[in-house]
Amino acid sequence: MKEKIVKLWWFLFALSFLLGEIGSFKTSLFLGRPYHLHLLEVLLIFLFPLALKWLLNLEKEKSKDTFFILAIVVLLITLIDSWQLFHFQLGGLLYWLRWLVCWVDGFYLLYHPPSVKWLKGLSWSFIILSVGQYLFFNKISFYNPGNWDPHHYRLFGNLFDPNFYGLILFFFFAFWDIKKKNLEEKILALFFLFLLFFTFSRSAYLLLAFYFLISLTKKQMRNFKKEILLISLAVLVIGIMAFTLPGEGVKIWRLSTLYGLLSEDSLGWQIFSRHPLLGIGFNNIGLYKLRFLFLNPLTHSLGWFSSVFLNILVTTGLLGLIFWGVFLFLFYQQLSSFSRWLLLFFIFHSFFHNSFFYPFTLMVFFLIAGIMERQPS
Repeated sequence: MKEKIVKLWWFLFALSFLLGEIGSFKTSLFLGRPYHLHLLEVLLIFLFPLALKWLLNLEKEKSKDTFFILAIVVLLITLIDSWQLFHFQLGGLLYWLRWLVCWVDGFYLLYHPPSVKWLKGLSWSFIILSVGQYLFFNKISFYNPGNWDPHHYRLFGNLFDPNFYGLILFFFFAFWDIKKKNLEEKILALFFLFLLFFTFSRSAYLLLAFYFLISLTKKQMRNFKKEILLISLAVLVIGIMAFTLPGEGVKIWRLSTLYGLLSEDSLGWQIFSRHPLLGIGFNNIGLYKLRFLFLNPLTHSLGWFSSVFLNILVTTGLLGLIFWGVFLFLFYQQLSSFSRWLLLFFIFHSFFHNSFFYPFTLMVFFLIAGIMERQPS
C-alpha cells in the first residue's frame, strides 16, 4: 500500500513539476490573506503524515533527534522575536511549518526515490517544455507580478525565473553527466548543458564552472576534449546572442542587477545590525520593511533578500545561522559522495539566490540525490 502511495505521489509530482508556477491558485485560507498555493505544496502536505511516521520510526535515533531539536530551536527563535517585534505573526509560523514539511518529506523521498527510467521520462518532458518556452514564449511580458524583470530572450521555463530554472537544469545535467552509460544518457546531459546556457543566468554559469573544475581535479570527466569543444561552441553562440538580442537580461556583463542586489543586501545587513542575535523572526522581512522602513510594498523583493544566508541572518540572527550550519553539516554527513557535491553546489547557488527555501529547487535536489544514492550505477 505504501509503495503504491509513493508511486502515485511521484506521478503527481511530475505533473506539478511540469506545471511549475502555472500550477498554483490564489486562496485566502491562510490568515484570510491571498496566497498563491502551488500544487506541489498540496502534495507535500498530503505526504507529510506518512513521511513523519517513517521519520519517527527511524533506527538512527541520533539523526532523528538532532533534526527535530534543531527544527524546534529555529521555531523558538522565530516565536521569541516575532512576539518582541510584531506581537507574534502567525505568517512566520506557517512559513516555518512549510519548511518543516519540505524537509521531512525530503528526507522520506531521499530514501524512496523513483527509478532512473522514470527520471528519463521526466527529463525528456522537461526538455520539450524548455525548448517550447524558448521558441514560442521567450518574453515574460504576459506574466509580470511585482515589477519583475521581463527576462526577454532568456530560458525561464515554467518557474518564470531563469536563476531557479538554471539551478534545476544544472541538477539534471550533473546527474546525467555523472551517470552517462549509453547514448541516450549522453544526449540528455548535452541537452541540459545547452539549455542551461540559454538561461543567461550568471549564477548557473558559476555553478557550471565550479562543476567542471571539480570534475577536472577528480578526473571524472570522460571525453574531455569533446566536451570542451562543445562548451566552447556554446559559449561562442551565447556570446553572439548576448551582443545581438535585445533585452537587458541576455547581457551577461550587465551591472544594473548587480547594483540593485548590492543595494538591497546592504539594507539586509542594516536590519541584521539592529537585531544580530535572534533576528526579526521567520517570514517577517516584508513586514519589517513596511512597518519600520516604510518601503514600497509593490517590489517583488519586499519579503526576501537575494541570499539565503543573509535571509537566515536577518530572520533568525547569529544563533539561527549557527543551528542552520550544524543542521546542514549533519545532513551532509549522511550523504554519499555525489549527493554531498550536489548539496555543496546547492549551498553555493544559495549565496546568490533564495533557492534553498524554494520548494521546487529543494524537491528536485532530493529527487536527484535520492535516485543517485538508491539506484545502482
